Amino acid sequence: MTGAPEDRVAELTRAANELVGEMRRLNVDSGQQLVTLTRRSSRDRKMIYTLAASLALDLLLTVAIFLVAVRADNASNRADQVHAQQVATCQNSNEARRVQVQLWDYILSLPAPRPRTDEQERQLLQFRAYVHRVFAPRDCSRI
Repeated sequence: MTGAPEDRVAELTRAANELVGEMRRLNVDSGQQLVTLTRRSSRDRKMIYTLAASLALDLLLTVAIFLVAVRADNASNRADQVHAQQVATCQNSNEARRVQVQLWDYILSLPAPRPRTDEQERQLLQFRAYVHRVFAPRDCSRI
């Protein structure tokens, strides 16, 4: 370091110029990195908002599916109750039909005050068949 002051100034100037150049390159690099980071953060923010919206939509759909499932279960239970009630009504109706047939058989088996003609016997048999057909039990297993 025993040089002339001009050499020393020139060396310091060159070092300062190199330092300024290096700082410019670092500044440009930092600016590019800052732009890249800004773009990435904007993209990441959009992805986060999209993810949040997707999760909210998923939650809404889950709640909707749960409510539909509960309503479907209630409807199924009601349908089972209605079916059981229809079968019970059918069985009660069959019992009422059986009683009607018994009543008509009893009435039709009463002795006539005078002997019946062949035509009256034929009509009586037709009426008895009609009563048995009209009051025939229904198949409750088909409900």
